[in-house]
Amino acid sequence: GINAEYGGLFARMFNREGDASKEPEGKPGKPAGDGETSFGNIVPKKKWYHKMCITIEAPKLEQIKKWTVNNYKFTKQLVSEKFGHSTKTVDKDLGTRIEELRASKQQYANMLREARTMYTRFEALVTTHRNIRAQFQTLIAHAPDLQDQLQANATTQSILEKNGEGLLGAIKQFGDTLNTLVNVTIQDTLLTIKNYENARIEYDAYRNEVAALQNQPQTDANTNKLLSLQVVYETRKKRWEKLKTDSHTKLDLLGENRSAVMKSQLEMFNTA
Repeated sequence: GINAEYGGLFARMFNREGDASKEPEGKPGKPAGDGETSFGNIVPKKKWYHKMCITIEAPKLEQIKKWTVNNYKFTKQLVSEKFGHSTKTVDKDLGTRIEELRASKQQYANMLREARTMYTRFEALVTTHRNIRAQFQTLIAHAPDLQDQLQANATTQSILEKNGEGLLGAIKQFGDTLNTLVNVTIQDTLLTIKNYENARIEYDAYRNEVAALQNQPQTDANTNKLLSLQVVYETRKKRWEKLKTDSHTKLDLLGENRSAVMKSQLEMFNTA
């Protein structure tokens, strides 16, 4: 059958069959070959590829079918909306908040990029202060006539180095906070929003399908199909409404957290 066919294929691919000269000799009193003697009959041993084929689990066709149907409905609704052939549910308040969040994320991402650039360049400047201070102190022993001037400049560079390290630490903390805000906190909220947007498309796909079916002749087949479809529609509607509520909640919490954290960090950065 199928296992034997795949078995022969795997055997040819991996040269597992070998030739007869490499087969182990039979035990005394038993015929030579790859089987065992049982009541005068040769019982073939199971090959490795037979075992492998047996352990392969059959695909869950029902789950694949459901995924295919849902994916088709989702894509169809999305394309229909793009071309204006289908209606979609719009929440203006939530939509405005989502647009503002995405714009804010871009602004904070730009600030994060500049903070990282500032840190890199200022770190190089602090290193330069440190190196030139060391050179001034080293030169004192070789130029006694310039000792006072060299020491004064070394002291100045030491002060600049110390103050620079303090500002460098503040820049790093500011950048780390921005990174957490942009790539963790805001991103987590956007993930919930993405799930909400996908749920909205699925909900509208079933809503439009139910509406279209209701306008068709009320035959027994259509009535049964409509009843079945309305069950799925209600499930999608509840999921969409829950994710809409979750999105509002995440946006509220994000706004409070962002305001408190950024006020603290901006004050610290200004003081440094």
